[in-house]
Amino acid sequence: MHGFNLKIRLSMKFYNREQEIRELQEAIKLSKSTGAQLTVLLGPRRIGKSSLIKNVFTQEKHFYFFVSKKKSALLLNEFSGILNHAKKDNRTYQNWEEFLDKLLLYSLKEKISIVFDEFQDFYKVDSSIFSIVQKLWDKYQDQKNLNIVVAGSVITLLEKIFYSQKEPLYQRATKKIFLREFSFSAVQQILQDHRSEKYNLEELLKFYGIFGGNPYFYQQIFKAGLFQESIIDILDKLIFSSNAILKNEGRELLIQEFGKEYNSYFAILESIALNFSTFTRILHHTKLEESVLVRNLKKLENDFNLIKKLRPVFPNNQKTFKYQINNNFLSFWFRHVYHNQSLVEAGVVQEILENVSNNLSSLAGLSFEKYCLEYLLNKSYLKNISEFGSWWDRLGEIDLVLLSKKDKKVLIGECKINAREVNMKQVEKMQQNVARMNIDSYQKELVLFCAQKVDSDIKSRLRKENITVLDKENLLSILL
Repeated sequence: MHGFNLKIRLSMKFYNREQEIRELQEAIKLSKSTGAQLTVLLGPRRIGKSSLIKNVFTQEKHFYFFVSKKKSALLLNEFSGILNHAKKDNRTYQNWEEFLDKLLLYSLKEKISIVFDEFQDFYKVDSSIFSIVQKLWDKYQDQKNLNIVVAGSVITLLEKIFYSQKEPLYQRATKKIFLREFSFSAVQQILQDHRSEKYNLEELLKFYGIFGGNPYFYQQIFKAGLFQESIIDILDKLIFSSNAILKNEGRELLIQEFGKEYNSYFAILESIALNFSTFTRILHHTKLEESVLVRNLKKLENDFNLIKKLRPVFPNNQKTFKYQINNNFLSFWFRHVYHNQSLVEAGVVQEILENVSNNLSSLAGLSFEKYCLEYLLNKSYLKNISEFGSWWDRLGEIDLVLLSKKDKKVLIGECKINAREVNMKQVEKMQQNVARMNIDSYQKELVLFCAQKVDSDIKSRLRKENITVLDKENLLSILL
C-alpha cells in the first residue's frame, strides 16, 4: 500500500488520517520542546500503521526498525547495520543493551526519531529487550530531542507491554494512538471518487459489508483497476480467481498469530461466520472438546480481539448470548472462501459467486445496522446513553436498542434495506417484539430506518402509530 500524507493515498488523493498524523507530528514537536516522547501506535494488521509511520516521517530524520521474527543475533546485526550506515561506522555491538544505548545517544545528538514496527515481536526475539528499553528510557526520558514510536498489530500483547503493572514498560508511554478502520463517510468518499455512482447508500453498504473500513482492500481494488466493475466481478478477480491476491488473505492474516492451534481457531471462526453463533451451536458444529472451545473463545475475544460476545439489551435470560466476528472481511472470508476452500482451489467458483450475489442484501443489512447506530450516536438522537446493542429471544429480534437509564428512555430501531419492508406488517411484528422486552417502565421511541426512499404517505401513516421513519434522504447526512 502507498503511504499516508494527510490521508491514505488512493491514486493522487488521500483519505481520513488527519487526526493520527497530527498526533504523531505533535509528539515530534513535544520531544524538541518539552522532553522525550514514547508513542504507542496500535491497530490490526493491514490497517496501515507502517504506511502511516513512513509517510509521517518522510520529512523527518528517523530510524525505522522492523522487528522480524528471526534469531536475536541476526536481528541485532541487521539493526546495527542501520545505525552504522547513519554514523558512517562499522562497529559490532555485542548485545542489545550496548546497541540500544548507542542508538538513543545518537538520536538525541542528531535529533533523529526512532521507530520500531511490530514492537511486540521482541517477545519472540529476546524478551529481555523490554527491560533494557525501560532502563534506557528511564535514563534518557528527561532529555529533549528523543522521540520513539513503537507500533504493533497484536493489540492485546502491546497493551500488556505498556499498560500491565507487571511489565517493565508499564506507564512509560507518553501517548497512545489506536488506528481504526475507516468510517462509512471515508469509504463513501472513496467510492464517490473512483466509481461513477455518487451517494449510493445501498452500494456503500455492500462494499462495507465485505471489505469493512480497511484501506488495504480498497487500495487493492484501485491497483487492480476494478473500481468500475460490479461487486461480484471485483470479488471474482480479487478473491476467487486462481491467482487472486486476497484468496488466502484470512489465512495469511491469522495463521502466524494462532500458531499450532490454528485449526481449532479457524473452525470456530468458520462456525460463527456461518451463523452457528451460540456456544451450543459452535460446540456442535466444530466437534471440539468443551474445555478447548471455552479456552479458545476467550482467546479469540480477549487476546486476538477477533470476536465479541453479544448479549441482548434487556435480556429475558441472563445466559442468552452469541458471538460475532469483529472484522467484516474475515467474516466474509470464512463464510465464502474457507468454508468452500476445495472448490475455490479447484477453480469451481460460479456457484459460490451466485450464493454471494444472493446474499449481498444480507451483507448490506448487517452494515446498515451499524450505519444506523452510527447515525443515532452522531446525531445524539438519545441523550445520556448508558447501553446500546440489539435484542432477541426465541421468537424474534430487534436490530437496535439504545437505553438511557438516567432518563428512563429507550429507543428501538428496525433497519430495512428495501422500502417495501416499511409497512404495517413490519410494524406489528416490531410491536410484538417490543411487548416481550419487559420495558413498561421506560418511555419508548420506535424508529424504522430504510436505505431507500420511503413514500410520504407511508411515513404519515406510521407517524400516527408513533413510529418515526428515517429513510435515505435523512440518513445520507451522516456522510456529509
